Amino acid sequence: MRTRMRRLGARVALVSGPLLAGCGPTAPPPFTEAHRAAIQDSVLQLLGEFTEMVNDGDLAGMLGVYADDPAFHWVENGGIAYPSYAALVRTFEVLEGTLAELRLSIENPRVLPLAPGVASVTSSYRQFFADTTGAEFDVQGAMTITVVHRPEGWRFLTGHASQLPGRGR
Repeated sequence: MRTRMRRLGARVALVSGPLLAGCGPTAPPPFTEAHRAAIQDSVLQLLGEFTEMVNDGDLAGMLGVYADDPAFHWVENGGIAYPSYAALVRTFEVLEGTLAELRLSIENPRVLPLAPGVASVTSSYRQFFADTTGAEFDVQGAMTITVVHRPEGWRFLTGHASQLPGRGR
């Protein structure tokens, strides 16, 4: 009887083992060079579209590129400029009535795919602001951005911008 039970147990293990193994978590698909290249292309496209929105003064479009996410934050010149997406929204609301001109150029962007749906961008940039009072501010510097893919497309999740000293006018 014991021998028969052992054989039955062994058969059940032989049959159920592969079935149970198939029910467990599966490994993610490999992160291929083709996938990395596709991420680079689509993030570069996003940067181009974002630059166009800035240069067209499309504040609503620009705001839509940032991730409305609890993890969102933005750092500038050693300080947390926007600790949340809500803080960024408030700034855009103020800009809406006072902005006369806005121009941006992103130079030599480097896109580093980190994982499926996540990339890091590093670039130099130059940005010009003019408000309705005639005040102008021209800055250039470097920035890094963590970009994540959401159902609505790529979004800026975190970022850091630093300006070269003495460049404002």
